[in-house]
Amino acid sequence: MKVALISMSGTVGKTTLASYLILPRMPEDTRFFALESVNESADQLGVENVEKMRGREFIRFYEELLDADDAVIDIGVSNVEAFLSNAKRQRNLASEVDYFVIPVKTGGARFLREATATVEELLGMNVNPDQIRIVFNMIEDFDIPQLKDIFSPLFELAKVCKCPVMVSDKYVLRDDPMYNDLNGLGWSLEKLMADKTDYKALQKDEKDRERRKAYTRMRRLQGEAAPVHEELDALFSALFPNEEIVRRNPAAPVPVAKKIVEGKPEK
Repeated sequence: MKVALISMSGTVGKTTLASYLILPRMPEDTRFFALESVNESADQLGVENVEKMRGREFIRFYEELLDADDAVIDIGVSNVEAFLSNAKRQRNLASEVDYFVIPVKTGGARFLREATATVEELLGMNVNPDQIRIVFNMIEDFDIPQLKDIFSPLFELAKVCKCPVMVSDKYVLRDDPMYNDLNGLGWSLEKLMADKTDYKALQKDEKDRERRKAYTRMRRLQGEAAPVHEELDALFSALFPNEEIVRRNPAAPVPVAKKIVEGKPEK
């Protein structure tokens, strides 16, 4: 399976979805392409072997994509125009990528307009509507019951395209501080779940206040990991019901990492 995350909007969570939702449920040899010039890349979120390119390197990227059996393509907003411009000249791209995922969030009409424009651009390069998935990302709990009202133009667009799989109120990921916490650590969710460190014992024996706070935080994250993982599983299955979830090997447990408390040397 090959999945591209794309949007004309910045700050809608393309890299978060690519790193925490899609890649961990794909085969171990899945390649990760980051078409980005200026913003955060997935290697800062614990993803290994990120292949970084720019939109103007489209030919090199496309040949590498053709060589890949499975791939995640994270298209940064600074490279969307270059990607789309080159993709329109490469008519086989639409059949080479299985799904195009467009994240959108609340916060203004701009995000709705830019999500709609992204869909229209994809349709203009011969992408079939049933290859497109619009994900409501970073959604507050109180907004979930009214998604169809908040994002009504996108539901109407799916009706016009006669493609109900393009958008659904099941394609939603709640706003959860877990992702910012993992980002700060530079860890994947799988790495957190594989970490069997007894932070309670470390906290008990630690006298340094900042280290105790860091261990407390890690205990909290360990307890929150499983529910977040289950939510991501459910979203992946809703988006790609015909695709099997393939578990990647979780990262090996790490000892008490110095990264947990930056700048604090071990005693």
